[in-house]
Parts: sequence; structure tokens; C-alpha cells
Amino acid sequence: VEKTNLNSGSTFAKTEKKSFQQEIKSHNEALEFILNPDRNEIVTFPVEEDFDGEIAVYNATGDLVFKQVVNHGKPNQWDGMMQTGGLAPSGQYGFVIKPKEGTEIKQGFVTVVR
Repeated sequence: VEKTNLNSGSTFAKTEKKSFQQEIKSHNEALEFILNPDRNEIVTFPVEEDFDGEIAVYNATGDLVFKQVVNHGKPNQWDGMMQTGGLAPSGQYGFVIKPKEGTEIKQGFVTVVR
């Protein structure tokens, strides 16, 4: 807003400072699970009923330990068995849930304990 004093010819400007705040939520929040296969526990990965894609589990060195294709939200569980056979050793494993279409990838960790 500008005002001009007609007597002196001076111009005055009024400024306003406004601020805003916006909350940003991440859709890629890290997820963590603890799995004890010796107690017949399983990890149920968080996918929607209509989810189509794949779930992959990797060991600490980045080797693929487990992978499954998911159709209409099933199967979405891991019992600690490796694709090569046998139970996964104790340790931390990373997982990636990747949709067939779209870009919203979920990831996190599973800690296997015995």
C-alpha cells in the first residue's frame, strides 16, 4: 500500500510480512520389524489389498535373500527362509516394497534374531 502526502510530495510505503507453514509428510517412511523364525514368527509387510508388485529382502552386503511377486496384496509375508534354502542367519536385512505401477516405494529393515 502506498500513500502520498500531497503537501510534501513524500511517498510512504507500507509493507506487510506474512508467513505460512506447510506440513510435509513422507510416504517413504522407514519401517522396522523384528523376526524370530525359531518361534515360528513371520513378518507381514504393509501393503494394500489391491497392491500389485514385489517385495525383496537383502542382506547387509546387498545380496538378494528373498523375493516374491505380490498380486492383490498376497502373499505379503516372510518367514525368514532364504530363497536358497535354510533360515536367514541373525542380523539386519533391508527390504523394498516396489509397486508394479507408480513410484511409491516402501523400504525398511527386518532384524532376524534367534
